[in-house]
Amino acid sequence: MLLNVVLSAFTVVFGALSQLFYKITLNSVGKFSFTWEFFINVLTSRSFILAIVFLLVQFVSWFYLLSRLPINVATSISIFVPVFSIIGGWHFLGEPIPVLRWIGFVVMLCGFLLVIKTV
Repeated sequence: MLLNVVLSAFTVVFGALSQLFYKITLNSVGKFSFTWEFFINVLTSRSFILAIVFLLVQFVSWFYLLSRLPINVATSISIFVPVFSIIGGWHFLGEPIPVLRWIGFVVMLCGFLLVIKTV
């Protein structure tokens, strides 16, 4: 049980970290373009490499969770990745979070609690 909780936290936190570091990479290399120069800058960026490492940790913990939990519970846990990504963007990158998005977070939490309660 404790291992499932820890792996759930890893899945959410490392998924959010990978999203944040993708954003940091794109902020540092500039506007997206279909050029070799752009992709080389992205692929050689330290923040992009960190994002990939975080994504791999998330991937491994996600697969392990899928082997131990029902799909409805595992998928419900993964819904928190965007929530933590948005909160991380607000906290670390200064991106605003509109009121409607906060309401969405509460609705998602209620849905998650309903799914978990039925298991």
